[in-house]
Amino acid sequence: MHPALRWWTWPVVITALFLLLQPVIGSGWAMYPDSYRYAKQVETYLGATPEQAHAAALDAYCDTTTSQRTRIGRWVPLVESASAHAKRAASCVARYADKGDLTTTDPRYQQIFTTRPGYPLLATPSSPHSESPTGCGCSAT
Repeated sequence: MHPALRWWTWPVVITALFLLLQPVIGSGWAMYPDSYRYAKQVETYLGATPEQAHAAALDAYCDTTTSQRTRIGRWVPLVESASAHAKRAASCVARYADKGDLTTTDPRYQQIFTTRPGYPLLATPSSPHSESPTGCGCSAT
Protein backbone atom coordinates (compact mmCIF):
# COMPACT_ATOMS: atom_id res chain seq x y z
CA MET A 1 0.00 0.00 0.00
CA HIS A 2 1.25 3.43 -0.85
CA PRO A 3 2.41 5.36 2.28
CA ALA A 4 0.27 8.41 1.41
CA LEU A 5 -2.89 6.28 1.52
CA ARG A 6 -2.21 4.73 4.93
CA TRP A 7 -3.30 7.71 7.03
CA TRP A 8 -6.96 7.22 6.11
CA THR A 9 -7.03 3.43 6.16
CA TRP A 10 -7.70 2.95 9.88
CA PRO A 11 -10.42 5.62 10.16
CA VAL A 12 -12.22 4.07 7.18
CA VAL A 13 -11.89 0.53 8.55
CA ILE A 14 -13.08 1.56 12.02
CA THR A 15 -16.03 3.49 10.58
CA ALA A 16 -17.00 0.59 8.33
CA LEU A 17 -16.84 -1.86 11.23
CA PHE A 18 -18.95 0.43 13.39
CA LEU A 19 -21.58 0.80 10.66
CA LEU A 20 -21.67 -2.94 10.01
CA LEU A 21 -21.84 -3.96 13.67
CA GLN A 22 -24.19 -1.26 14.97
CA PRO A 23 -27.41 -2.95 13.79
CA VAL A 24 -26.23 -6.24 15.28
CA ILE A 25 -24.85 -5.23 18.68
CA GLY A 26 -26.24 -1.71 19.12
CA SER A 27 -28.49 -1.14 22.09
CA GLY A 28 -31.22 0.55 20.09
CA TRP A 29 -33.16 3.44 21.52
CA ALA A 30 -35.65 3.88 24.27
CA MET A 31 -37.78 6.64 25.66
CA TYR A 32 -36.42 8.39 28.70
CA PRO A 33 -38.48 10.17 31.34
CA ASP A 34 -38.22 13.42 29.37
CA SER A 35 -39.46 11.65 26.23
CA TYR A 36 -42.33 10.22 28.26
CA ARG A 37 -43.36 13.71 29.38
CA TYR A 38 -43.27 15.08 25.85
CA ALA A 39 -45.29 12.09 24.60
CA LYS A 40 -47.78 12.78 27.37
CA GLN A 41 -48.08 16.39 26.19
CA VAL A 42 -48.60 15.28 22.58
CA GLU A 43 -51.41 12.97 23.68
CA THR A 44 -53.01 15.85 25.57
CA TYR A 45 -52.75 18.12 22.51
CA LEU A 46 -54.49 15.39 20.52
CA GLY A 47 -57.43 15.46 22.90
CA ALA A 48 -56.65 12.73 25.42
CA THR A 49 -57.52 13.20 29.06
CA PRO A 50 -54.55 13.44 31.45
CA GLU A 51 -55.18 9.82 32.49
CA GLN A 52 -55.31 8.60 28.88
CA ALA A 53 -52.20 10.61 28.01
CA HIS A 54 -50.34 9.12 30.98
CA ALA A 55 -51.42 5.60 30.01
CA ALA A 56 -50.39 5.97 26.34
CA ALA A 57 -47.04 7.60 27.12
CA LEU A 58 -46.36 5.06 29.87
CA ASP A 59 -47.12 2.18 27.49
CA ALA A 60 -44.60 3.54 24.98
CA TYR A 61 -42.01 4.20 27.68
CA CYS A 62 -42.30 0.73 29.19
CA ASP A 63 -42.33 -0.99 25.80
CA THR A 64 -39.17 0.73 24.57
CA THR A 65 -37.23 0.50 27.83
CA THR A 66 -38.11 -3.18 28.18
CA SER A 67 -36.87 -3.83 24.65
CA GLN A 68 -33.69 -1.86 25.25
CA ARG A 69 -32.90 -3.63 28.53
CA THR A 70 -33.36 -6.97 26.80
CA ARG A 71 -30.97 -5.96 23.99
CA ILE A 72 -28.40 -4.55 26.41
CA GLY A 73 -28.42 -7.82 28.36
CA ARG A 74 -27.33 -9.65 25.22
CA TRP A 75 -24.64 -8.89 22.71
CA VAL A 76 -26.90 -9.83 19.84
CA PRO A 77 -30.30 -8.13 19.87
CA LEU A 78 -32.37 -11.26 19.64
CA VAL A 79 -36.08 -10.75 19.93
CA GLU A 80 -37.40 -12.11 23.21
CA SER A 81 -40.60 -14.08 23.21
CA ALA A 82 -43.75 -12.01 22.97
CA SER A 83 -45.04 -13.31 26.28
CA ALA A 84 -41.79 -12.50 28.14
CA HIS A 85 -41.71 -9.03 26.63
CA ALA A 86 -45.38 -8.43 27.49
CA LYS A 87 -44.81 -9.60 31.06
CA ARG A 88 -41.83 -7.27 31.56
CA ALA A 89 -43.66 -4.32 29.99
CA ALA A 90 -46.78 -5.01 32.09
CA SER A 91 -44.62 -5.01 35.22
CA CYS A 92 -43.24 -1.60 34.25
CA VAL A 93 -46.72 -0.23 33.54
CA ALA A 94 -48.03 -1.59 36.86
CA ARG A 95 -45.19 0.13 38.73
CA TYR A 96 -46.16 3.60 37.44
CA ALA A 97 -49.82 3.33 36.39
CA ASP A 98 -51.34 4.81 39.55
CA LYS A 99 -48.63 7.40 40.17
CA GLY A 100 -49.60 9.82 37.41
CA ASP A 101 -45.96 10.29 36.38
CA LEU A 102 -42.67 8.43 36.21
CA THR A 103 -40.86 10.45 38.85
CA THR A 104 -42.89 13.17 40.53
CA THR A 105 -46.13 15.06 40.14
CA ASP A 106 -44.62 18.16 41.76
CA PRO A 107 -46.09 21.11 39.80
CA ARG A 108 -42.78 22.99 39.83
CA TYR A 109 -41.02 20.05 38.18
CA GLN A 110 -43.83 19.46 35.67
CA GLN A 111 -43.71 23.14 34.73
CA ILE A 112 -40.26 22.60 33.24
CA PHE A 113 -41.92 20.59 30.46
CA THR A 114 -45.24 22.38 30.10
CA THR A 115 -43.56 25.75 29.58
CA ARG A 116 -41.59 24.34 26.62
CA PRO A 117 -44.27 23.20 24.16
CA GLY A 118 -42.09 23.40 21.02
CA TYR A 119 -41.14 19.74 20.61
CA PRO A 120 -44.55 18.32 21.50
CA LEU A 121 -46.25 20.77 19.13
CA LEU A 122 -43.87 19.79 16.31
CA ALA A 123 -44.42 16.08 17.01
CA THR A 124 -48.21 16.31 17.25
CA PRO A 125 -49.00 16.42 13.49
CA SER A 126 -46.87 13.32 12.85
CA SER A 127 -48.48 11.37 15.68
CA PRO A 128 -51.46 9.22 14.83
CA HIS A 129 -54.23 9.79 17.37
CA SER A 130 -54.00 7.47 20.40
CA GLU A 131 -50.41 6.54 19.67
CA SER A 132 -47.19 7.81 21.09
CA PRO A 133 -44.95 10.12 19.04
CA THR A 134 -42.57 7.21 18.65
CA GLY A 135 -44.86 5.77 16.01
CA CYS A 136 -44.49 2.38 17.65
CA GLY A 137 -48.24 1.90 17.91
CA CYS A 138 -48.03 0.99 21.57
CA SER A 139 -51.06 2.90 22.72
CA ALA A 140 -52.95 2.12 25.87
CA THR A 141 -56.32 0.71 24.91
